Amino acid sequence: MMINVQGAIERGAKVLTSTKVERLIVEGQKVRGALVKDIESGELYSIEAEVVINAAGPWGGLVAATAGVNLEMAYGKGTLLVYSQRLSNHVLNRLRLPGDGDILVPAKTVSLLGTTDLPVPSPEKPKPTGGEVESLLDLGEELAPALANRRLLRAFAGVRPLYNPGQGAGRGASRGFAVIDHEKEHGLSGFYSVVGGKLTIYRLMAERVADLTAARLGVSTPCSTKDVCLPALTEASPPQDEGGSSEGSHADGISSDRGNSDGGTLICECELLDKKALLQAARRLERLTPGALMRNTRLAHGPCQGTTCI
Repeated sequence: MMINVQGAIERGAKVLTSTKVERLIVEGQKVRGALVKDIESGELYSIEAEVVINAAGPWGGLVAATAGVNLEMAYGKGTLLVYSQRLSNHVLNRLRLPGDGDILVPAKTVSLLGTTDLPVPSPEKPKPTGGEVESLLDLGEELAPALANRRLLRAFAGVRPLYNPGQGAGRGASRGFAVIDHEKEHGLSGFYSVVGGKLTIYRLMAERVADLTAARLGVSTPCSTKDVCLPALTEASPPQDEGGSSEGSHADGISSDRGNSDGGTLICECELLDKKALLQAARRLERLTPGALMRNTRLAHGPCQGTTCI
């Protein structure tokens, strides 16, 4: 994600982190911008724009509602388990129709087992339940019997934003996406929403809504996405802005120091994070908080879960 953000910044985008959309600004039949809130300071301020794109993922329906637009979103909660080891170098997947506990994915130093699919009424604060965890443990042992003897680190849950008017959530719901021109659908000009979809097709989703926006603004410059490479991980840096905090990528401030003998005391053995890299990341954060530092560096995200470093 962060290299996409960095690529946008290099082409003139301004990124505001820790900033919440309170409501869209509507004048007559046109969306003029958004009233936003700096979560850290509580400051409210307006951002004006010729075109507003609602790409808020699970919160897309809530953002649209502030302009009086009803998007019939459905939400599916997925719970996953994280194991303390990288148990395979390849994804293990059941060759069957999609179901709970049918995939084991290696991710850096850990493995993820998932996922469940439970309809929920809201995207806010999804939490795994004991029943979901127990079910995944049983299903996981069917997929990979060795999981019975492996250490479970934690469970977490996320929400899938689905746009299937009249269908609701669930395994049978489409993972397709829609780009909505609200001038055509609701009489509100200068406002588009891109809803539904999933990470594997995010570039296609962005292309479709960007094409519509460019046409409205009279931009005829050919798209260069297919010809321009994203920044290398070692070059990426966290977004900086005057009004928000900065939360960068795992590679930023770390990759160049990993394995160096002059990096100082090793702080996080699991992630090979030394004192020098940690201080570099801290200096780049405009607002230094424990959570921001952990997200920026993966401090305490390894198999020991912070037992030795915090």
